[in-house]
Amino acid sequence: MDVFWAAPPVTRTLTALTLVQSALMYGGLLSFYWAPFLPNLIFSWRPQIYRLVTPFLLTGPKLGFLFDLYIMYHYGSAAEKSMAPGEFLIYLLFVAFSIMLTAGGYLGAAILLSPLTMAFVYTFSQTNRGTKTRFWFIDIPVVFLPYAMLLVTMVSNGWDAALVESMGILAAHTYDFLTRIYPTFGADTEDMEPRAAHQGRLGNPRQRQRQDQPGAAGPLRVLGMAEALAGDSVKWRAIYALRTLPSCMGDTLHVTGVSSFVVPTWHMGW
Repeated sequence: MDVFWAAPPVTRTLTALTLVQSALMYGGLLSFYWAPFLPNLIFSWRPQIYRLVTPFLLTGPKLGFLFDLYIMYHYGSAAEKSMAPGEFLIYLLFVAFSIMLTAGGYLGAAILLSPLTMAFVYTFSQTNRGTKTRFWFIDIPVVFLPYAMLLVTMVSNGWDAALVESMGILAAHTYDFLTRIYPTFGADTEDMEPRAAHQGRLGNPRQRQRQDQPGAAGPLRVLGMAEALAGDSVKWRAIYALRTLPSCMGDTLHVTGVSSFVVPTWHMGW
């Protein structure tokens, strides 16, 4: 019992429900009629809502009973411990819904526990990348574990069973992509923030050029822009700021941290 209570709450509850339902059905105390995923009965005028849950709680027969419970407990616990509190429940609902759409709705599978446990195995393999695990008597990289299990399913139960199980990998990978991989896509905006700050502080250079042209205050405004940019250690931008200087002969600008610039009129044709 200590091992059972040591498991995280969601996995512990899921394993207990699977144990009870499978034991009752294989023991002949409960009909198998209540277990299969049958969309025509779920979406009928008297919907059998329980069929959204019971297909995930029936193990395989004989040794499959122990094997499926072990996989659910072991890899489900590992996946739940790797997530933030409460996240595993969201993960479980997302994966179960995806499996119902793909394995149940598209492929016509009636029992959905094997793709669910395969999703747990895939998540375990992704959170433990770079390590090895023992599969039967062979040490393999943990990322290959779900595919090795698929191979065993294909050999023992055929292509159809392996295809149904692979929907668990697809569901878990979709969740991993949406929550971990996709948020890292996109351009890094950190380099754009200083530019936006300078633009808000100094204004658009083209607009300032039009404002500086009428009077003699142009060199002073350019000096202010150059000093602000130089003070921000972006000295090369002072050169661009000088392009807003109105036509004047031989003006000399002394910029803080930047060498003096002598800008005769014939240099203004940049």
